[in-house]
Amino acid sequence: MTYRRYDPAPDQGSEAGISGRNRSGHPDPDLSGADEDMNLGYEPQGLKIYLFGESVDMRKQMNGLIALVERTYHMDPFEKALFLFTNKKKDKIKALKWDENGFVVYYKRLERGAFRIPDLSDVKDGRILIEPHDLRRLLYGLDMECTLKKRPFICM
Repeated sequence: MTYRRYDPAPDQGSEAGISGRNRSGHPDPDLSGADEDMNLGYEPQGLKIYLFGESVDMRKQMNGLIALVERTYHMDPFEKALFLFTNKKKDKIKALKWDENGFVVYYKRLERGAFRIPDLSDVKDGRILIEPHDLRRLLYGLDMECTLKKRPFICM
């Protein structure tokens, strides 16, 4: 795979302003296959996705996250669900999931910025249930649709 770099004075045949890399020099993400890339491997029917509002120490590994689900939130970690945890700065996400014969932990860290996670301080039990498309939006750094405010329409 080859990457295009920014050329302020492009040669003939090259496109001005297209770099193929972001400011840190890493390749720009290809968002054309967004639905296939961000489904964490697969999306079985009936998978529940829980987003927890309380920040978690990201040094916690699999057993610490399992204990958190069981003891703090009084939930079954073997449930057909994906449990999402964030740190205080909201730039890291860990996901815990039971996968037929063992637990799986997914981890994502942003190089810049933060995930757009809504304020869950007033939510009952400190968690919300989100849809798979909201998870994809969250992992791409977009606002989740389930938390967007509906604008009232004015009839004239």
